[in-house]
Amino acid sequence: MATRANKQTAIDFIQAINSGDKDCLLQLMHDAATWTVPQSAVAPYAGTHQGASVIADMMVGAVEQAFDADGVHHDVGLCVAEGQHVVIETRMTARQPTGKSYENAYVFIFCISDGRIVSIREHVDTAYAIQFFAMPE
Repeated sequence: MATRANKQTAIDFIQAINSGDKDCLLQLMHDAATWTVPQSAVAPYAGTHQGASVIADMMVGAVEQAFDADGVHHDVGLCVAEGQHVVIETRMTARQPTGKSYENAYVFIFCISDGRIVSIREHVDTAYAIQFFAMPE
């Protein structure tokens, strides 16, 4: 039963990113949660970040700064859960205010304890993201 609940917690987290719901993100994470992004990502996202409020601010802020808020969506594909771990594959599509479209694949690995996310490891095509943001609009 906990595995099913953990899976739903991870899906709820992705949905909160889609809607930009910072309060929901905070409720889903343990206060001392960590978020690890590939070292090849751009600053300030590369590396490990600690604290639910830091993570929520960075995630919501990244979307608000780069894209139309209503144009961001993570489509959930594969979602596998075992014990306290949940792996979700998503395809993020987004649109910049100029109309330029972004599409990238993500894999999030969540560790959930007592119904709250304690760690998130993100895997993403950082080369594509860097190229996308470097190209003139």
